[in-house]
Amino acid sequence: MSRIVLTGPTGRIGRLLGPRLDDAGHQVTRCGRASPLGDLAFATEDALARSLEGSEVVMHLAGVAHRKADPALIDAVNRDAAIRLARAAHKVGVRRFVLASTIYAASMPGRTSSFTALTDDAPHGVYGAAKRAAEAGLQDIFGNDAVILRFAPVLLGPPAGGLGRLLHLSALPIPLPFAGLRNRRSLASPETALSALERCVTCGSGVTPVADDTAVSAAEIVTAFRASRGREPGLFALPPALVRAAVHGLAGADVAATLCDDFIVDTGALKAIGIDPVADSMPALRAYAS
Repeated sequence: MSRIVLTGPTGRIGRLLGPRLDDAGHQVTRCGRASPLGDLAFATEDALARSLEGSEVVMHLAGVAHRKADPALIDAVNRDAAIRLARAAHKVGVRRFVLASTIYAASMPGRTSSFTALTDDAPHGVYGAAKRAAEAGLQDIFGNDAVILRFAPVLLGPPAGGLGRLLHLSALPIPLPFAGLRNRRSLASPETALSALERCVTCGSGVTPVADDTAVSAAEIVTAFRASRGREPGLFALPPALVRAAVHGLAGADVAATLCDDFIVDTGALKAIGIDPVADSMPALRAYAS
């Protein structure tokens, strides 16, 4: 069993991961705003090093992902604090560093239809760029002992981003013109995300994309969201090009790409470290909406 420092222990993933690591027999030190160390964004490297003494693994889940957050704060937390934490961990002999990152560190819908461990496109947005910089810094410091998990959108609340907007649309008491959309998009059920993190305490190296095994369409997502409220799908078909043009005009190119384009994560790297990703995202989608 390992001595683990877990950052972001009260976040949407960390609050579930901590008890799983406890149950597996690991000795887990939770490092959050309420801990003696305080906010990682303002902790010095020396203070971080003292807090990491005697630890074997750092699992870094803390971050700021809200799209409306100050870009300077996004960089300070997701890039600068992560690299400072990695330097401190390496200084005191931590043997593994696991970073929770995002598929948007290396691409976005509309630019890459298939996402693998080798995908190396430009990052998407301020958040993606900050995570990409943190990945590079971590690999410089830890080399092969750096583990980077690039998550597809994880189906844990509160709803946000493109999925949050689709959830809002699905709540409207009107039919939606998505029945003809056949795009496929990868998502990550909580069990897939948690299993990957738990496995990486001892296994894995480099970049591993994390997603469920089967991608879903926008029509299927709306169907699941409405089913969670006991509603029928309420979908009708319009030509996909017309739907794209309408969404582009109303919400912009990024939302149109999320709704209409393929973005499928290859789960081969995940399976190679012994994880069997969830095959069907629909139950997690229904729970996400409830």
